[in-house]
Amino acid sequence: MLWRVQIIKMYAAFSRGFGKAGNDLIKKDFKDPVFEHKLTTKAKAADGTTFEANVCDQNSAAKDQPAKYETADFAVTIPVDDGFKVTVKTEANQDKSVKVDYKIDGNANANATFTNPCISDNKPGTVDVGANYATKDFSAELEARVFKDGKTDAAGLVLGLAAPVPTVDGLSIGARPTFTKDGDAAKMNLNVNAAFDQKDYGLSVNTFWSNFNADNSLKYHGMEIIGMAKVNADCSVAAAFRQYDQGAGAPGFPFKLYEKGAQKAKKEFAVATQYKLSKSQTSKCKFTYDLAKNEQTIGLALKTALEGKSSLTMSMDLKGVSSKPAFGLVYNLE
Repeated sequence: MLWRVQIIKMYAAFSRGFGKAGNDLIKKDFKDPVFEHKLTTKAKAADGTTFEANVCDQNSAAKDQPAKYETADFAVTIPVDDGFKVTVKTEANQDKSVKVDYKIDGNANANATFTNPCISDNKPGTVDVGANYATKDFSAELEARVFKDGKTDAAGLVLGLAAPVPTVDGLSIGARPTFTKDGDAAKMNLNVNAAFDQKDYGLSVNTFWSNFNADNSLKYHGMEIIGMAKVNADCSVAAAFRQYDQGAGAPGFPFKLYEKGAQKAKKEFAVATQYKLSKSQTSKCKFTYDLAKNEQTIGLALKTALEGKSSLTMSMDLKGVSSKPAFGLVYNLE
């Protein structure tokens, strides 16, 4: 008797589409603007329990000041059963959290994170929840902050929706509205994206809208265009153009998507290539041109796969011909 197994591919979540592969090629492995150096260690026990520790030196906010070794965390993830796991995490800033992940079925999962809860004074601390649902024709992802330090003043919600266009193979559209409280006012960020993806190339147009302004009206604040192509089995190239107004654009580390963040005006073009030198080494090169500052940056990276899943990544940034190069190092021990 011949058994035939049909595998149904689930549609990618909003955060995993719309130029993510191109963005990863342009951003990953190159020198991190937030951290100078980063050490990650991972281990897995026979029962499936995993351990992860990160130690980083974060760049100082003051110009020309040395980096500060004040960012570190340690997490233990315990699989209770096939669909349920618990992660306990402690950080150098004294934050302690417990995260629970539950797989509802093949299409849906949910999670909740409790940070610094205090039983003695009935304060829930910071509570974040999330959920994902995907079929072959549609995906939805939810992220919400219910409490922050026991208060609802900074509550927020992110909802990402993505779906293919039925009549055009490879064309996708998506929207990600985010909501948060700003005193008595309700503030909103909105991404409206479109992508055309084929086997060896893809193009995405991502727009950003927000009402984080004085008149509380939803306005267009910028966009990014990301393209990526696979030249052959060993070589890929990606390019991106980004233009955002002051204070606009998706909030970056350490802000949540629904927060305003602290972004500066941006207008830049970047192109990057990735080439597999061998089975264990991958080289990357990136050229970035900041049109607002008329500043050029060349980034180089070399990632070496070590024993098991461990890796060592060395990177360098050079701004202008006369500037000193900045070096980065990431060692992942797993």
